[in-house]
Amino acid sequence: MPVLVQGKVVGVIYASRTPSNTMRQLFKQWQIVAIAAAFTLLVTTAIGFVFLRVITKPIYELIDRTQRISSGDTQAIAPLKHNGTREFASLADSFLAMARKISERADYISTFASHAAHELKSPVTATKGAVELLLESGDDMSKDQRTRFLNNILQDSNRLSALLDRLRHLARADNPISAGTLRLGDLLDHLQGHYEQLAIEVACERDQTLPITLENAEIIFSNLLENAVNHGASKLTIKVEETPETLLFYTCDNGSGISEGNAGKIFDLFFTTKRAEGGTGMGLGIVQSMVKSHYGTVSYLPDRAETTFLVELPKATANSG
Repeated sequence: MPVLVQGKVVGVIYASRTPSNTMRQLFKQWQIVAIAAAFTLLVTTAIGFVFLRVITKPIYELIDRTQRISSGDTQAIAPLKHNGTREFASLADSFLAMARKISERADYISTFASHAAHELKSPVTATKGAVELLLESGDDMSKDQRTRFLNNILQDSNRLSALLDRLRHLARADNPISAGTLRLGDLLDHLQGHYEQLAIEVACERDQTLPITLENAEIIFSNLLENAVNHGASKLTIKVEETPETLLFYTCDNGSGISEGNAGKIFDLFFTTKRAEGGTGMGLGIVQSMVKSHYGTVSYLPDRAETTFLVELPKATANSG
């Protein structure tokens, strides 16, 4: 009710009371209550559906993937059917990428261990057999036979030593621990000084900077040069081309070359056509691992007059090293 003073409204009195029976009052307003309840149920259902679709379902799918991956199912390393939110999609992609790398690493280690055991077992077995023959024969073995067996032991020992050196280089290539930069001219001078049996020609600007240490670069290019020497090369040319972000190294040698049938296997660890001459079959595999660890690529270019490999490495940035 309005409060009037001299004909003007100066206030309002509003009076109400709680109904004596709340349920009876709600029953009288059942239509409004029903509409409110239906609206609340509808909103709750919609929120639940969105929550299920966007959060719960992708989480359960990712949990299922983790269980399948842990049991060895590599088919589970694939994009989720339902990613939900953009943030969850990024999380799932990161997890699956990590799982893919771990799976590839596990396969690599398994294959490598099998090949390494086979390669190391051969010279060990040959050495053991030669020593047993020397021990059993005593003075009955002629001097020429004894010398031949001793030479075989020496050759197998040298092969074991070479394999161990290659394994050390491969471990360093897979996990490079040093960082720094290198002037291109210093690398080329180093190579020319250590491979006098090769006539090395260089066609490039020597002041470029590479985001790699001299030791790591030496592992890459010394294996390429040794590969050329082992295949009878007497001349090798290093050409360097430049792109806005990378340097392209072409190594071209006049060696015996690579057959078409072997071209697809040359980067496989322990693959070699020079096993009888002491080849380990690890040189190009080490090159590939080291280049890859420095965010580059290496490839064999078959359609060339000379045996040509291409190594692509990124240029050094201002914060490299």
